Amino acid sequence: MDDAVLCFRLHGAMAAWGNPSASGGERPSDTRPGRGAVIGILSAALGYGHARAADIARLSEGVWVASASHGELRLAADFRTAQTNPKPPRGTGPWATRRDALQAGVGTTRIGVRQHVEDALWRVFVAARPGGGIDLGGLLEALRAPRYLLSLGRREFPLALPPSPEILAGGLMGAADGYAAVPDLDPRGPLRWALDDLRRMLARADRGGYRLCWDVGFPGAPADGQARPVVDDPASRDAWRFRPRLEAWKTVRPAPATAAGAEALGFFESADEE
Repeated sequence: MDDAVLCFRLHGAMAAWGNPSASGGERPSDTRPGRGAVIGILSAALGYGHARAADIARLSEGVWVASASHGELRLAADFRTAQTNPKPPRGTGPWATRRDALQAGVGTTRIGVRQHVEDALWRVFVAARPGGGIDLGGLLEALRAPRYLLSLGRREFPLALPPSPEILAGGLMGAADGYAAVPDLDPRGPLRWALDDLRRMLARADRGGYRLCWDVGFPGAPADGQARPVVDDPASRDAWRFRPRLEAWKTVRPAPATAAGAEALGFFESADEE
């Protein structure tokens, strides 16, 4: 299907979607997963480690990416401290161990600020570019049983619900209309408390609609979106470099409220730490 779209959810108590303005101890967060974040999640599901840069680049070049942001999208900050080692005496080499450095004196302590997003859910949409060699079915199976543990931007921010991937026809808007924000899981199962809280949060926060962002050129995207330049297309993982691109966005009303998606309660037992 030329208009096939892979859909999945990202939801947790907190998430951090870094952006290029990060510097030193300052780590701000966007309110939606950028292109680099989505490629990173798909790469982790496929088992692409940091050494497989060519596979990650092929994946990035072979797909269009879009996201729908739901919830309060509240930004909060936490403060972290990091201590550097004291300088070794003049004429000597670096410390052999951390213990030697601590015994020599107190190093410099820095305070950093890291932002994160609270009370949010994202629906992610992925389409294969012609000739890119990307199999959406393979990505779907990887998300159902990921090789590495998936997280929401940082390892300490795990998923609260399985991604429940599906492939739908109809391009971006067909997928956005057909793939619900709240998954269809057993209302008597162990995740019922999370689903109840999620429904209440979305009903309160999404009254005015939701923000849809997509790669320019995504099949079936709205024709009346507004374009803006962003810098989140991964160029080099080792150097942490990103390329600029054009992203389109639109506020869509209303947000879907019906449930759709397969039950995936065994998801959390399928992944290993990298």
